[in-house]
Amino acid sequence: MHSDTPPVKILILAHDFPPLISIGALRPYSWYKYLPDFGADVTVVTRDWQHDTGVVDTGYTLPGNRRRIVKVSFSRGIKERLYATTLASRFPGIRKAITYIFIYLEYLSLRLDSGSTIYHAADHLLQNEKFDFIIASGKPFILFRYASLLSGRHHVPWIADYRDSWTLNHIQSDYIHSPLNRVLNVFFTWMEKKYVPTARMIMTVAPPYADYIPVQAQTAPVGIVYNGYDDEIEEATAQIPVSHSKFIISYAGIIYPMQNLELFLQAVVLFLQEVQLTPAEFEINFWGIKGEAAVEARILGFSELLHPYVHFHSKVDYKQVMKNLSSSHMLLLLTTNADGWVNAKLFDYLVLRRTILMFGNQTNIMTRIIADTHAGIVTNDPREAARQIKAHYERYRQAQPQPTVHYQQYSRKNQAGALYRLLLGLGKE
Repeated sequence: MHSDTPPVKILILAHDFPPLISIGALRPYSWYKYLPDFGADVTVVTRDWQHDTGVVDTGYTLPGNRRRIVKVSFSRGIKERLYATTLASRFPGIRKAITYIFIYLEYLSLRLDSGSTIYHAADHLLQNEKFDFIIASGKPFILFRYASLLSGRHHVPWIADYRDSWTLNHIQSDYIHSPLNRVLNVFFTWMEKKYVPTARMIMTVAPPYADYIPVQAQTAPVGIVYNGYDDEIEEATAQIPVSHSKFIISYAGIIYPMQNLELFLQAVVLFLQEVQLTPAEFEINFWGIKGEAAVEARILGFSELLHPYVHFHSKVDYKQVMKNLSSSHMLLLLTTNADGWVNAKLFDYLVLRRTILMFGNQTNIMTRIIADTHAGIVTNDPREAARQIKAHYERYRQAQPQPTVHYQQYSRKNQAGALYRLLLGLGKE
């Protein structure tokens, strides 16, 4: 971009944002951090997760670019006053009823919405400054309502960023089991059809997620911006070698009931039956599930043969678990049989440049990413997986280097660049 070209000014509405650390927070944070490198001015309006004491403008200027965070507290409105009543405090059912009713009311009136301080802060900014785009990153999807209202009021195009789907997804059947939730989902479907068609562009985290956006809402082009991996982690883990004392397979994070864990466990049993190793020579690490009784029982109950090799670890912060994973020779990735499952863990694994062993649907988008980056193996056959584990164990014994992984396109910085190019394309329409 030429130095005399005015920067693209972007206003981002994000409920989740650091110091709150979550996938939902890190996605808009990466845009805040990296979009200025491509020629954008970025202002984020988010909740103040530390103080909750009103509007706090922490804007500052860097050479040639501008990044700003505007933090707001949630208002203490009618819902909060009802929570404080004696009846609500004594009877959990009444509190749940208040919560349920206000889910509807907050979509119908800003006065009844305790989170509307985000809307009002953004409205104030738009009254005093010119912005080229508004991006609302959901969930919560009420941010889409704010962005649609602000777009109409100030004539600024907005982008609907679906981190997750709103009313249709692969777990929706579980979500709407109860009659009350089925009614709520009908209401949300109405809201989605009302607000999303006003967006200039719909954005989501991977191609399959576009299938979970209702057709009636898809009146705008759909752009893909992956979550990506943390660029700083690459530097923090680059010099950490794999273990030279034992062969290690590791997994990090939650294990869900529908994930194909047993296929992996069967593969390890087959491997150990063929290659007689001691616990001093081989281990399996599960990071972040220590104390999860059902998951531990699921693993240990599969086969007593595994007991000496399995280690459960408590949760640690993101950077530390990435360092811990770096000593592994293989990284386990579990998916489901659904085409639309996209696990953010994949991108963290890519930057570590260790061989990924994935069990799950072989038509999944993650299968394609692993193939394109030469990052590992995808199979649902325990015998094939056992052969692959053995082959990588032999590589370890012969001190062969880890295979080359072509991962850089999935850095958060490069994905911010992809977003910037999408915005430039919209500006030319």
